Amino acid sequence: MHFSLSSSTALAASALLATAVNAAHIKVNYYSDGGCSNYMKSIYPSTDWTCYDYSWTGQNSVGIAECTFPNGVCYCDFYTHGSCSGASIGKSLSYGGSDPGWCASNWGHGFESMRCGVIHDP
Repeated sequence: MHFSLSSSTALAASALLATAVNAAHIKVNYYSDGGCSNYMKSIYPSTDWTCYDYSWTGQNSVGIAECTFPNGVCYCDFYTHGSCSGASIGKSLSYGGSDPGWCASNWGHGFESMRCGVIHDP
């Protein structure tokens, strides 16, 4: 069986792929100190408010490092236990922003899960 794509179909497929590659995201960084200075690792959690379990050994603070949603504020609740349970600290970062309150610290334990999403400006 032989398939061929028209140039318009190929162009549409390329545009769809480019959109997926450049999709907006939240970037969360983990740090070994309690003040979000000693970088360890970055992850890109889901932005649909579902619970995301992730724990990095030796981390003591975490923060939203990047928010690429135009007209939106990225928000995450960071939890001390897995399955989005235990105490939580909420942090937000605006599109292109550099809010000094973006760092969440839990010295000696770190965070084991998070729930993130985007609040769009009206």
